[in-house]
Amino acid sequence: MLGFNSLGIINKDKQYLYNSPNRITRMYLVKGDKIRVLKEEKDEKGDTWYFISYKGRKEINMWIKADSVDLN
Repeated sequence: MLGFNSLGIINKDKQYLYNSPNRITRMYLVKGDKIRVLKEEKDEKGDTWYFISYKGRKEINMWIKADSVDLN
């Protein structure tokens, strides 16, 4: 399990954000974007998800698939 406020970088060209695990939105992050992981959760299939904070023009707090993040 991750420590609270772990830093990470998006490792996919385009990774969609989710309102909740498995509820996709139109928003996405791109490779190299820096995020802060606030929470980790596994879904019913055993996939790992991170609840993240991203600060761009405004702060975004949403879910993202864990395999799209490289942790520092």
